[in-house]
Amino acid sequence: MRRAAFLFACALGCAAGIARAEPRPSLDDFYDRTRSRAEGFDRCLGHCDGETLAAFLVGAQMADPSTDAVERALAYGGRFGVDLGVFFGHYDVARTKIWADLLRVADTDQTVTDLAWKNTWFWSSAEPGSAGVQLSLDSLLAKRSELEPSDLAELQLMPYYAVDVEAEAAPVGPKIDKDAFLAFPVGVSSRLRFDEDGTVLERKRSVSSALAFRGFPKRVRHHYQLDALRLKRSSYDVRGGDATEWSVSAGYQRLSPDVDWLQIWLLAGYAWNSGRNSARGPLAQLGAELRFPLESGELELGPMYEAHFVLDQRSARFSRVHEARLYYRQRLGIVRFGLAYQGVALEDLAKLHALTPELGVRLLGIDVGVRYRFAVVRDERFPGMPENRFNAMADFVF
Repeated sequence: MRRAAFLFACALGCAAGIARAEPRPSLDDFYDRTRSRAEGFDRCLGHCDGETLAAFLVGAQMADPSTDAVERALAYGGRFGVDLGVFFGHYDVARTKIWADLLRVADTDQTVTDLAWKNTWFWSSAEPGSAGVQLSLDSLLAKRSELEPSDLAELQLMPYYAVDVEAEAAPVGPKIDKDAFLAFPVGVSSRLRFDEDGTVLERKRSVSSALAFRGFPKRVRHHYQLDALRLKRSSYDVRGGDATEWSVSAGYQRLSPDVDWLQIWLLAGYAWNSGRNSARGPLAQLGAELRFPLESGELELGPMYEAHFVLDQRSARFSRVHEARLYYRQRLGIVRFGLAYQGVALEDLAKLHALTPELGVRLLGIDVGVRYRFAVVRDERFPGMPENRFNAMADFVF
């Protein structure tokens, strides 16, 4: 079980969507990853008419990155993004998103790059309000040169490449109530991590099946789902050996209780893990997204909590992880500001607290923003984990 939480809500339409990388270059094991497939089609800074989407970003940035290969130093570079999508039915959509952060360290003539290419495809054989089959396919290619706080929660301790693919088929049966249909989603996923030398760090394969209730209330273009019971098996091949994970879970993947400004997810389960050690215990995935329209802008809040197990690639041993996140973001006219917190507790091995204030303004079609991350890592055995980081950006979306 991993994260259905979407850490950075869209503060400025598609601009934020194509300007940032995901919290971590991976796909979600609860199969909630396609819920954002319809975002931005009717509110963006590029071209969007409800059926098609095209937004492009070109920007400049200045930061002080730190990786295993680069000592902390001031760097300059560019930011590039492309977000293209099309609906070819009420629910059916294809979307591709590419983003790149490039930094050049002048003192050492080294380059730091974060790259990602994400594709989403969703298709339903039936019209709204009818039974049928729904198919989805997602892929993600990424290069992560700088580690983020979320990487500690996955015990990812060095820069890496990622190749992720997920597919799901969901036969949808009779209607249960005015919005929900009985569904039997079956999904498979594959995750590959390897370092910059081409050495494989992790292979993970998962199979998931569920008895669920799925619906598109008020004809929204992404589905909501209640998992009455989900069973998942994952197998790992890491440098330290092989491992397996079984889990059962239930709960809401996404729920909007007839309130436009509120979405919540409530998931709980239990996992049995076997590698070089055995670990078992409860799983939890809780969170909310709140958006309050204001006369001159918008206010966003997002509390989230997750408890799960993570496999150490070096030892093939499972450890328990608790992770909490909270963000506050507000936009007043041309000004936006916010504050994000993330905390990770990895059993007795390490703890991380990261606080990131940000400030931005939109002038003459250009978004200018500054953020600074304050991070404290308790355990010195993780020297690659990020600490303080400054970032200033100027982005133009067209």
